[in-house]
Amino acid sequence: MEYLLVEPEFPINLGAIARVLMNFGVKKIHIVNPQVDLNEKEIKMFSKKAYSLIKNAKIYNSIEEAVEKIKPDLTIGTSGVRGRFRKGIMRKMISLKKVGEKLNRKGKILVVFGREGTGLNEKESVLCNYFITIPTAEEYPVMNLSHSVAVVAYELEQIKTGKQDIGDIENTCKMFNSFLDTLSLMTQIRKGDKIKQAFRNVISRGEPTEIEANCIVASFHRAEKVLGKGLKKAVRKR
Repeated sequence: MEYLLVEPEFPINLGAIARVLMNFGVKKIHIVNPQVDLNEKEIKMFSKKAYSLIKNAKIYNSIEEAVEKIKPDLTIGTSGVRGRFRKGIMRKMISLKKVGEKLNRKGKILVVFGREGTGLNEKESVLCNYFITIPTAEEYPVMNLSHSVAVVAYELEQIKTGKQDIGDIENTCKMFNSFLDTLSLMTQIRKGDKIKQAFRNVISRGEPTEIEANCIVASFHRAEKVLGKGLKKAVRKR
């Protein structure tokens, strides 16, 4: 389990986060565009021995860069606001209590915590396979970032990974995307990117086994070959 902090800005919070993550055995963290000097005295004061996590943290300019370089098999977003981005295609919110059922598999898992004031934006949310939320009182649902990290880390670090290969999901999505791209050459496809994202969301939630994923990939591969032959014939007729 690895953790990514997006644009942290408060030294006390950052120090507390480092300390609590080390409490749960985390060895390294990642930070996107920190809004505070990582050598600040308050960070060292509140992180204590865990300042080594801050000192050795890998720094990135954007979430896109971080995900590309970390190469996680599964990316989990966090949000204290339920139902964000309803106008777009948002990953289904999963209660932290139920997240263990979704993570019973092997692979590198990256947990992303957004900005202290605004969280993740809609574009950044697309990079996450799931979104988890901590059940809190409706009257005041948003927790302090360091408190959220503590609760999430406590739950996630107890989860033992199983045997499912997360690469099955990626291969299935790649095959579907290729199929849709071929189909778009023959007929107009509206909102292709959203269709691809919607498919990824459904497959991620469904967690196909290796056999199921292979069946889906084979079907799309066959369909793409048939479409390709039809496209070649159409080109010859022109």
